[in-house]
Amino acid sequence: YSNQPAATNAEEGVEVQSEESEIPVDTVETVADLVPGWFSCPVVWETNFNLHPRLKTGPSKPGLSRGIQALRTVLNRFSVNNRKNMFVYQDHSGNVFYLRLYENVKTINKTLEGEENSLGSVSRSSSINSLNTSVKKADDTSSSIVSAVSRELRPRVKSFGEVGDTARQEEYLTLKVHGISEAGPEVKCELVQVLHNRLDDAVLEVLSLMLARNPMCKLSPEDVHFIQKPQRLPETT
Repeated sequence: YSNQPAATNAEEGVEVQSEESEIPVDTVETVADLVPGWFSCPVVWETNFNLHPRLKTGPSKPGLSRGIQALRTVLNRFSVNNRKNMFVYQDHSGNVFYLRLYENVKTINKTLEGEENSLGSVSRSSSINSLNTSVKKADDTSSSIVSAVSRELRPRVKSFGEVGDTARQEEYLTLKVHGISEAGPEVKCELVQVLHNRLDDAVLEVLSLMLARNPMCKLSPEDVHFIQKPQRLPETT
């Protein structure tokens, strides 16, 4: 290939152009004048993912939560190499969207009455004891006396008519979708369902590992509700 400037072939009357094409000067100047974010896209849709306590960061675990790490294992195939926390997704219609994940914390004030008398409240016990526990009525005087004494020694809690406020923090993830067209069902339904399934798999992995190491580990109410959804019949017994 020749790097010589353009020349004219006198015999054929054809102008020979240089093999290397150059970017016009005005184009370079225009790109240089653009400020960062010139081609930014607005948020066209967003959704939240509530985190199971097993996937939260926790005060003694700095860094990203297990939840956002689990979702990134799905979204990494769409990641933009030269941008942090940015993923690109194209639907079947050719619309291109940029996705970003954020971790958030919100404080919820709940009454003790609402927590203790909630429809889906469960007791906290070990995983083995919860399977073998049966309710038995005391039929002798000595057991009644022992139970009465034990009740007196317990710390006082709010009675049914009393209302007490307690604040707790809930972590959740937000998926923001940027684009120039409205997000369709491929993003709102299919992609979101895949991400929900990944979070469920992450919780199941944590619980399985915990019970494999120690079958006597106590399951929290959130664990029980995850295994057996409230107001739903078990699939197998």
